[in-house]
Amino acid sequence: MKYLIRPLILCIAIWLAMASSHSAFAGGKPKSGITGRAVLSFSCDLITPAGINCEGGYPVHALIYAFDEQLNSVGALFTDPDGYFTMALKPGTYHLLASYSATIVNGTLHPLWRTVTVEKKQFTQTVVFIEFVESP
Repeated sequence: MKYLIRPLILCIAIWLAMASSHSAFAGGKPKSGITGRAVLSFSCDLITPAGINCEGGYPVHALIYAFDEQLNSVGALFTDPDGYFTMALKPGTYHLLASYSATIVNGTLHPLWRTVTVEKKQFTQTVVFIEFVESP
């Protein structure tokens, strides 16, 4: 049992060190970061599903990944059911990617990278797109 506890403690310590290196929390209150929405986008030339605004897309419950400029992972979180998310991050440039699981017929999903710059004491707003591409 003690052989299992040491690796667990080490993993938790590493995770905490990574999380705190990019955290924008001071005294428990976020100071800066990113707020946005994950959206499944459709090409109006290829498909126009009923009730879908092709220009705005369709909000989705997705997993958002954040990477720093060197593409090191700095965080991940799930959006709410309407696709909204808020991630506290220190000022800097970040690359976001959304992951969305769905059964797709006649097409594929392509997550699109979104680069966002976070300013000091501000939350930058963005939209992270997952593009639906219809099969030929």
